[in-house]
Amino acid sequence: MLRGSEIATVDAKGRMKIPARYRTYLESEYGISFYVTSIDGAYARIYPLAVWEENEKRLSEMSTLSKPVNDFFDVTCYYGKEVEMDAQGRILLPAELRRDASINGEVKVLGKLFFLEVVNSKDLRDKVEKSRLTPEGMKELSVQGIK
Repeated sequence: MLRGSEIATVDAKGRMKIPARYRTYLESEYGISFYVTSIDGAYARIYPLAVWEENEKRLSEMSTLSKPVNDFFDVTCYYGKEVEMDAQGRILLPAELRRDASINGEVKVLGKLFFLEVVNSKDLRDKVEKSRLTPEGMKELSVQGIK
């Protein structure tokens, strides 16, 4: 599982070195192929290709006439790119996504169970300050056994 957060740097060519502890896990569990995309253009999601293919399999069972399915495909295809990690542990983040999400220089990499999320460090700090977990939200999670 991917958890916690690390700092990384996106270089001038748009490459980001996957933090070592995530890289070790990803290589051993999934290999070096990834699908980089976004669901809203505010941050990047780095999916191991096998995880992304599971998403595609589930989506293929849904109607392509469904607006949410089409919207999902529109945004994830627009930002999406299949990439491979190089020998130095770097991946290339798509140019449109770097531009729209202001992903350059120092970024925060969050481990979210099955994928990594890459966020502009300042944007993440602002988001965390504004979105505190409420007692109602915690109650909803506790129903699922989250303590």
